[in-house]
Amino acid sequence: MRPVQCRECGVTVLVQKFSWEHTEVQWTEEAVAACPVLAPLADRSGIATLTGGCEAMRSSIREAAVEGRFGDLD
Repeated sequence: MRPVQCRECGVTVLVQKFSWEHTEVQWTEEAVAACPVLAPLADRSGIATLTGGCEAMRSSIREAAVEGRFGDLD
């Protein structure tokens, strides 16, 4: 897994891309708490309901893929 930093808020998550369509994202409790989109969704245990996720992070991951940070995805 490779770290990817959100270009909007600076939160870092771990990402593994298997193809352009298949992406695994690992959020830590700290990352969820720091994300302005996901933090309000977090329950009392600090775990967020990630349905829909964060568009800014998805965009940052797409940009990292286009830059080749995950190798050849074709």
